[in-house]
Amino acid sequence: LQCLQFLPFLNQKNLILHYNSDTSQTAQNVVSGLLGKMLAGSQSGNVQICVFDPIDLGGTSNMLKMLDRHVYTICARTTDMQKQLSMLDRYVEDVVQNMLQGSYTSMAVYNKGKEKQEPYQIVVFKDFPHGVTPEMAHTIRRIIVNGIRAGVQFIFMVNDDLMKMSEDFIKIGIIMQLDEPSALQATEIDLTKQPDNMREQQKYVVLDDNKLHEIVQYVNAGFEVKTEEVL
Repeated sequence: LQCLQFLPFLNQKNLILHYNSDTSQTAQNVVSGLLGKMLAGSQSGNVQICVFDPIDLGGTSNMLKMLDRHVYTICARTTDMQKQLSMLDRYVEDVVQNMLQGSYTSMAVYNKGKEKQEPYQIVVFKDFPHGVTPEMAHTIRRIIVNGIRAGVQFIFMVNDDLMKMSEDFIKIGIIMQLDEPSALQATEIDLTKQPDNMREQQKYVVLDDNKLHEIVQYVNAGFEVKTEEVL
C-alpha cells in the first residue's frame, strides 16, 4: 500500500463529478479509486464514508461494501439521508464551536500530533440529485460553509441525464448552485465531455478490484487490532 500516494483531496475540497448513462461505470470507478486512495493513505478508522444511493442501493463498489460498518455505510431512503445530514450539520457545529474553538484553523491542524485523531467524514451522493429534497439541499449548503474546516467533505456524482428529466431536480441544482463549483468549495470534473476532460480524469487513479480488496483488508485489519486492544 505504500505505493499509493495519499491524495491531497482529503480535507481540501468537495468534488462535483458530472456523468451520464454512457459514463456511469467510469464515474463509479473514479470515485471508488478516490475513496480507496484516501483510505489507504490514512490510519484505519480515520476516514469514514457514507454513500447516499437511493436508486441502485449498492454504493460505488461491491468491494468497498466489505469494509467494516464503522467505515463504510450506505443510505438509500430519503428519511435516512435526511437524518444523516442533520447529524452532520450538528457535528460540524460542535467541531467548530467546541473542538477548534478559534485555536485551530481546521480539523487537519487539530489532528496533527494527536495519537487519537478525529476521523474525516466523506459523504458521497450517487445519482445526485435523486432522493434530495429542497430542505436537504439547504442543509447541505449550510454544512459546506464550515464542512472542509470541520473535516466533512462531499462528493456529488451528478447524473446529468436525471437532471434533464425533472423540474424538481433542476430546482435542487439551482439551490445547490451546481453551476458554480466555487460556491460549493468544489473541484469539478465532467466525464460527459470526453475526450476533452480525459486529462482531468487521469488525476484520479482507477483501482482494480484486487487493489481495492487489499485496501479493504488493510482497513479491516486495523479494526480487528483495536477490538483486541479493548478486550
